[in-house]
Amino acid sequence: MGKVKILHVTSTTTGGSAFSLLLLLKYLDRKVFDISIAMPPDGPFYCDIVKTQVQVYPLTISRQPFHYCNIRGFRQLRKILQKGMFDIVHTHTSVGGFLGRIAAKSVGIPCVIWTIHGWAFNYSHSTFVQRRFFKTIEKFLDRFTDHYVAVSRNMLEVGIQARVTISEKVSVIYHGIETDENEIRVHHNNLRKELGIGENIPLVGNIGRIEPQKAVDDFLRAARIIKDAIPNVNFLVVGDGPLRNDMEKLSMQLGIKDVVLFTGWKKNVKEYMDIIDVVCIPSLWEALPFLLLEAMYTKKPVVATHVGGIPEVVDDGKTGILVPPSRPEVMANAIITLIENKRIAKEMGEAGKRRVQQLFSVEQMITHYEKLYLDLLKKK
Repeated sequence: MGKVKILHVTSTTTGGSAFSLLLLLKYLDRKVFDISIAMPPDGPFYCDIVKTQVQVYPLTISRQPFHYCNIRGFRQLRKILQKGMFDIVHTHTSVGGFLGRIAAKSVGIPCVIWTIHGWAFNYSHSTFVQRRFFKTIEKFLDRFTDHYVAVSRNMLEVGIQARVTISEKVSVIYHGIETDENEIRVHHNNLRKELGIGENIPLVGNIGRIEPQKAVDDFLRAARIIKDAIPNVNFLVVGDGPLRNDMEKLSMQLGIKDVVLFTGWKKNVKEYMDIIDVVCIPSLWEALPFLLLEAMYTKKPVVATHVGGIPEVVDDGKTGILVPPSRPEVMANAIITLIENKRIAKEMGEAGKRRVQQLFSVEQMITHYEKLYLDLLKKK
């Protein structure tokens, strides 16, 4: 028997879905699997994906579901599939999943998978009409889907409750991260010095894309409350996005511009993580954020919202503190507790690292995926 030929399809190389895909490309056993990917040739992880030396097929598609270029991308994808003789097509993202699943089944691919990084009908900022429309689309796509991978149990439950599919068609495979104990980091005080932040200044950080989902405005409103209680505290917003200018203006309006640093995109995110005392994740919805795993692995106590798959990672009160979304005052109080109680913060950080090592390593993630691929093909 030859290698199992897998084509991954995605509409973006940005965010957690792209990072998860990058890990799959890096660590799947090349002796067993012949791996290719179809994707747009841009985005922050594009170069990293190319470096894995898998076959890359450029696609002209957009994250925007109704963009005209997606018609062209669908045609490109069908041509790739007709020539490739793939055993499995594994799709990611909403648009990648829509185009990829239909294209794959239209040319007779035996096994088609979609990873649930999020359900479009489950986003809190959507209107009722939008949620109803996207739910109808997902129910329609179920007939083109042999199997789903949910990155958290919450994502599975949302799909089942919405009657999009049945539980027998879904496997839960948590994200995993690389846990290299020998990783070299910039010395703690050097980066702080570059940023103009003193060694003993409490530093609270938010890392990620600055967009509605991430609720950076709630983080800034919490920062205003924290500054009133702890005057020498500083804050980092590491990342960029469509709302960055709005958030910088908000920090001025709140009177905290002098203690909030917006760094923009950074490749060395782990070095910034290293100097932060408390990591805050104020998201309105999440499937299972990689940032949370990275923070816990680096022994950082976390304050995160009780949404999506986050409670499956954070053991509330032991590895971090969970708070309701859109409640900056509750978030602020939790962060103040961790800043003022260093012993508790340290214990939470150490417990968080142990939890990631036990449940969220990349080795476990890859083992589960490899077994799933082979089991699904046996059934076919």
